[in-house]
Amino acid sequence: MNIQPEALGSLFEMSRDAVWGIKDDVISFVNPIAKTVLSLCPGMSVKGFLPDYVLSNTSENFTAFLDLKGQQAEVSITRQGDFSLVCAVFPEENRASGFPQPSEELAASLMTAKIAIDAITEQTNAEESLPLKNYTCALYRSYYRMKRLCEHMGAASNIQRKILPCNDRVEDLKKLCRDLCDTVDQLIGEHISVRFHAEPDDYLTQLDADQIEVMLLNLMSNSIAHMPSGGVIEVTLARQGSRFVISVKDTGDGIDPAKLSGLAPRSLTDTTSGIGLGLRVASGIARRHGGTLIIDTTPGRGASVRISLPLRVSDILKSPSVSYHSKSMDNILTELSTVLDKSCYERKFRE
Repeated sequence: MNIQPEALGSLFEMSRDAVWGIKDDVISFVNPIAKTVLSLCPGMSVKGFLPDYVLSNTSENFTAFLDLKGQQAEVSITRQGDFSLVCAVFPEENRASGFPQPSEELAASLMTAKIAIDAITEQTNAEESLPLKNYTCALYRSYYRMKRLCEHMGAASNIQRKILPCNDRVEDLKKLCRDLCDTVDQLIGEHISVRFHAEPDDYLTQLDADQIEVMLLNLMSNSIAHMPSGGVIEVTLARQGSRFVISVKDTGDGIDPAKLSGLAPRSLTDTTSGIGLGLRVASGIARRHGGTLIIDTTPGRGASVRISLPLRVSDILKSPSVSYHSKSMDNILTELSTVLDKSCYERKFRE
C-alpha cells in the first residue's frame, strides 16, 4: 500500500480528534488537532510518547485507554504493513457533568428497598414457598442491577473529575485474580468456564483491591454477555519487567473493528457500542493505577483485553505486609447482575 502522508494530512485536517501517522517509529504526518493539543510534528520519534507496551502490540486494529500528556485519551490504532494510523479521542471539557453523582435520596431509596426485600425474604423462608423464593431472588437481582448503575454513575463522575477515591495497600495480585476467577466460575461454571493462569512469580504491588475487582468483573461481565453456552474466559497474569499484565480473553462474538473507536461513553446518553458505563469505569480504574487498558478483537473469534499495571516497588518496601481480604461476593453480585441468573441471588450466595 502506497501511503501519501500529505494526502492523509489533508484528509484529516477538519477532524475534531487528534490523528497522526507512524512509519518506522517516526511520525509521518499530523493533523491540526494533534499538533495543537499534543505538540506533535512530522519527523518526531513516537518512542517515549506512546508506551512501548502499546507500540509492541502487533494487532492490526486495537484501542488503548491511557493518559497522553496528562489527558485521558482513547487511542485507536489501525495498521497496514509498516504504517500505523493513530486517532486519539479526548473527553470534552463541557461534558464534565455528563456523569451525575447519584443523589442521596436515590441511595436512601435503594437501601429502603433492600431492607424491605430482606424482610420479605425472611417471611418467605419461614413459609418455604418456592414461588415466593423465586420472586425474592428476582427482586434481589433487580436491586443489585440498580446498585450497579448507581455505583457506575458515581465512579464515572469521579473518574471524569479525577477524584476517584482510593484505598491502596500492598496486595498479592495473583491471589486476587485467582480467588475472583474461582468464585465467578462457581457461579456460572455450568454454562461458561473461567480459567486462570499465572507464571510462578512475585505479584505483590500497591493497589486498591476493590477497584481492581470491579475492573475485572466488568470485563468478565461483557465477555459473558457475548458468549454462548460452553464458552471460555481465560484470565492470565504475567510479569513483564517493571509491569504486570492481566489478560482477559474470551471465545465470544468479538467486536467489529469499525466500532472500536468510541467504545467508552462520555455521558449517560452516549452508549455507542452497548457496552455502557462498565468499560468507562474499567479503563478509568486502570489509569488511576498508572495503567493502560487495551482492547484487541476479531469478529467471530472473541475479544482480548489486556491491562498493563506498573509495579510499585517503593510502596512495597514501605509496607511489606499483604492485606488482601476479598469482598468479591458483593462485588460479583453487583457487577455481574446483568448476566447472572436470578438463582444466583439465593441466600447462600449473598451471605
